[in-house]
Amino acid sequence: MPTEEQLPPFSLSSRVPLEVGTLSLQELNFDEALTRAGFGRYQYTVVATLALAFFAEIAEESISFIIGPELLCQWHLEGWQEALTTTAPFIGMFFGALVWGKFSDIWGRKPILLAICIWTGYYGIISAFAPSVGWYFTLRVLCGFGIGGIHTVPTYAAELVETRQRAKCMLILHVLAGLAPLFTGVSAFLLIDISKYGWRFLVIICSIPQFVCLVVSYLVLDESPRYLLVSGQTSRAKWILTKIAAINRADLLFGDVTPIAKPTRGNYAHLFASKQMIRLTICQCILWFCTMGTGFGMGILFTESLQAAQSNTDPDGKTCFSSDEVIYCKASCHVLDSSDYAKILISHVHIIIGAFISMSLSNYVGRVRLMLCCMALYCFFTMPLFFCPHPVLALILITLCKVCIVATIQAMYLYLCEAYPTNVRATAIGLGTSCSRIGMILTPFVAQVLAKSNFILALSVYMFVGIVTMIAIMVLPFDTTGKTIKDR
Repeated sequence: MPTEEQLPPFSLSSRVPLEVGTLSLQELNFDEALTRAGFGRYQYTVVATLALAFFAEIAEESISFIIGPELLCQWHLEGWQEALTTTAPFIGMFFGALVWGKFSDIWGRKPILLAICIWTGYYGIISAFAPSVGWYFTLRVLCGFGIGGIHTVPTYAAELVETRQRAKCMLILHVLAGLAPLFTGVSAFLLIDISKYGWRFLVIICSIPQFVCLVVSYLVLDESPRYLLVSGQTSRAKWILTKIAAINRADLLFGDVTPIAKPTRGNYAHLFASKQMIRLTICQCILWFCTMGTGFGMGILFTESLQAAQSNTDPDGKTCFSSDEVIYCKASCHVLDSSDYAKILISHVHIIIGAFISMSLSNYVGRVRLMLCCMALYCFFTMPLFFCPHPVLALILITLCKVCIVATIQAMYLYLCEAYPTNVRATAIGLGTSCSRIGMILTPFVAQVLAKSNFILALSVYMFVGIVTMIAIMVLPFDTTGKTIKDR
């Protein structure tokens, strides 16, 4: 990495008009500087690259609940073993979120993103050759450790633009990244049925985007200028801001940049430095645990409901298990077929819809109000599932529930990136996402184990968690809508 003295001179194109005189970062706060640098081709290019990184991580994550039924039948697993293979990546993600978040605040966004791509891609491909359930579990835990750094992507995206454009930037990021489950679903639809090794091909295919992301990120991304400013690298921050202005054809030229006092970065103690920060940190941990656990659980619950409908002797089919169906399903081991993967593929559109809803309304409704409304709708759509509807109706209802969860998570991402200062932003969100992995570790035991013995009780757990989420949202200390990001 070049030192500040080694940075190449960056001259604006002669086609870009310059202001008379120069501006200093001491005269402008960072959001004003970003506003003057413009929102255009530079941000679109970087956000597309970050979306590729998000795509790669989500594709690796989303294969878990698809492969579970295949391993259940091929390796003759017990129900708890199937749940354990599903939770394996999230055990690694729990630790990875804590580690990568702290490293990102200390060493920067770009180097950590590159390290995550290498780690996740390597262990993702290796796990495809696992000879037994023990090896598969271990390798997926290691793969999950890399996926745990996924929050570095929206953290960087939020730091890239000023307040008014932040929702648009995050919308582009999440909509493009929302194609990852569709990619996984299409791959499963094409590969799972070709042979008993189809699931191994699926794991390899879903690991390839990591290496594509590695190359593109290395060539395209600059370090976050906001991080550079906070870490004391003011000359590099000025150079990147000038580059942004030139590419966006904006009127901006920086003069001398006065260094600011460097705050301590990546310190977990700062997350509990005041009553307001303590309240915010506790609430975000509850929100991450509940929303991610519920969202992932709903996806698994739908997959398990398809198996219940297959093993149901009633020609109309139902989505709820009974005690007799548990024995029947275990004896005949109904793997999912192409039509089931098509239904799962359709249900994945919830990510794109939820992202549009969240980012389109967040500036008008407000981050906190939007999260609260979405969770209220989630509870409303969950209620009809207690009556064991037909699989088609269940598909619609669960998809609507997942739309509400995704919209809540996207608004939560935006809120937390704005609520925490730059010097601990990745550390704070890393702590929150590690809490989310606890929910994702536990949820397969509800959706895959408890649901087969008492479907209504399993659904009641998800309804209760939705209510707890609403309470946590109402307890949040403040809203961030329209406010600038703090750096220290």
